[in-house]
Amino acid sequence: VPPRVAWLRNGRHRTTTREGAVMGMSGHGDFLDLVSRLTVRHRRPTTDYAVPEDRLHSIVFECLADGIADDRVVSLMHVMGWHDEDACMAVAGHSHDDHDDVWEDGLLEFMRPHGVVLVLSGTRSGWTIIVAAAREAQTVEDGIEAAASLFDEASPVCLGDMGRSAQGASSSIRGVLSALRTIPAVPDLPRVMRSSDVLPERALLGDADARRQLYDAVYSALCEGGPLNPNLPTVDAFLRLGGSLDATARQLKVHPNTVRYRLKRIAETTGWDATDPREAYVLRTALAIGRIGDAALRDS
Repeated sequence: VPPRVAWLRNGRHRTTTREGAVMGMSGHGDFLDLVSRLTVRHRRPTTDYAVPEDRLHSIVFECLADGIADDRVVSLMHVMGWHDEDACMAVAGHSHDDHDDVWEDGLLEFMRPHGVVLVLSGTRSGWTIIVAAAREAQTVEDGIEAAASLFDEASPVCLGDMGRSAQGASSSIRGVLSALRTIPAVPDLPRVMRSSDVLPERALLGDADARRQLYDAVYSALCEGGPLNPNLPTVDAFLRLGGSLDATARQLKVHPNTVRYRLKRIAETTGWDATDPREAYVLRTALAIGRIGDAALRDS
């Protein structure tokens, strides 16, 4: 795993922790100085002012993990060879001692046969995180699934969402870390989980990305078509009435088969099945987040 960033200067003293390093990144002068050093490094590889590649990777990882994904970080990613259109994805777990040779000799070499072109790694809260980038989405997913084998088989492993550019990588990193925090609340999760499996619990933790996903991908999908679309009132009634087809049909004054058909269409539209208890909870949470969000917009 790349070493912690411990070398940026903030103008008065040398930082010695990750937090200090990231605070140093907030100063434009320090960041521009860093970029200028990188420029020198690429023009004159033998210069004494060269920035080691592992430190550059550490800087980028720490920024992305802290949600810093602005143009400055994008510029550093470009220096590393990361293209904006590259697909990226994160995976997190506890590293396994049996695979020390892979961690030490290079994750990229391990994942390159799967089409991965760039790898970042680091640690947060005791979890080891790998972020991989590839030209195609399926390629990077294959690489991340292969990397999941490097983690301790006795501990949970979480795969993040697919993304692109700095913002997508940052969201994927923060998503897996947020998801791993929810494990005590969802005891029946598979060992290899996805960050999207626990969107409601992530939302309870204050994860803005999870709330946005529930709003955009679920609530907004239910609202498409406006008042003439029966999906929203159907799933709302079904959830409020304890998952009863007959009670829902009576309230909506339709046949139970109509309710059944609508619920099937809702599952196809949102990806969540209201007849499954766990997935019904996801839908219920999305409805609550959506209505709160809409009310806030009306009141603003």
